[in-house]
Amino acid sequence: MKVMSKIFVLLLITVLITGCGIPRNKYDSLANEMSAIQEKSKSLGVQLGSLKEEHQRLVKQVATFKSENAKLTKENKALKAEVAKLTKQTTTQTN
Repeated sequence: MKVMSKIFVLLLITVLITGCGIPRNKYDSLANEMSAIQEKSKSLGVQLGSLKEEHQRLVKQVATFKSENAKLTKENKALKAEVAKLTKQTTTQTN
């Protein structure tokens, strides 16, 4: 009887071990999918880093353009005042 119970236990363990888990082809498929997703994630991380650097460069460029615009607007205003002054002088001298 002891031999029969040992055989039964051995048979039960064998059935449990082989019957549990994910089929190998499904495991391989999911492992490949996970690997592809990890590669895509890595690639997107690199792309994100590049885009952040470009964003910072563009923010600085916008700041430079705003500064130049303010300077040129001020210069334009001064030149318009000078033109008005010279026009007034010329009109006064010809009259």
